[in-house]
Parts: sequence; C-alpha cells; structure tokens
Amino acid sequence: MTYARAGFQVRIREATTLAEVGTRVEQALECTFHRSEARLFAGTPALETTLLGLWITLSILGGEPDGEAQTFVLMGTLKDDLDVRWGGDLPRIDISKFILGVLRSYDSGAWNIPDAEDL
Repeated sequence: MTYARAGFQVRIREATTLAEVGTRVEQALECTFHRSEARLFAGTPALETTLLGLWITLSILGGEPDGEAQTFVLMGTLKDDLDVRWGGDLPRIDISKFILGVLRSYDSGAWNIPDAEDL
C-alpha cells in the first residue's frame, strides 16, 4: 500500500510570547508542547509535539524578541520514524487549510497560510 505524507504550515503575527501562542495552540489542537531541542532551530526558542504521526513545531520567524510584533510559525511534517518506515517519494497532502480552520475557530482569525514566496 502506498501512503501519503501530510504536512502544513500556518502563521500568525502578534505582539506576544512564544509561550502564550503555544498555550493557545495547545488548547486549539488538544496537544501538549515541550521545548524543542531539534537542530533545526539551532538554539532559537521553539516548541514541539507529536500528533497523528506528525512532528509539529511552533517557532518564531527571524528570531524577533518576545513582546514585539513577531511572526509565529506552526508547522507539521511527517515524523522521522514514519518517514524511514514508509520511505520513497510519497504523495504530499497539504492540510494547512484544515489546520487554519481549526485555529481560526478556536483561537484567532489572524492565523494565515503563507504565500508561496514566503515559504
């Protein structure tokens, strides 16, 4: 059987903290974040969790300081262990619109899907 790789990316720009946005996303997605130690963030504060086979991260674009208007990026990709098990070129299913709908319903209408040139 051929599987598909699901993923998403949504953003919000606000003058708040990573911890505050993390708490709101936890409530909306019914998950629990913890501090990320992933090399991807290279010492930049980020949060992560796993849910439905996805590695979900919340980080700050460009590392702007807390309290000033900054862009928060919520991203989900296939967990590494599933990627290894499934292997190969898998079709990708973008669930960004679904995640956007959940966040706008339970958190804020300010969440958005970035344009292709912003990725």
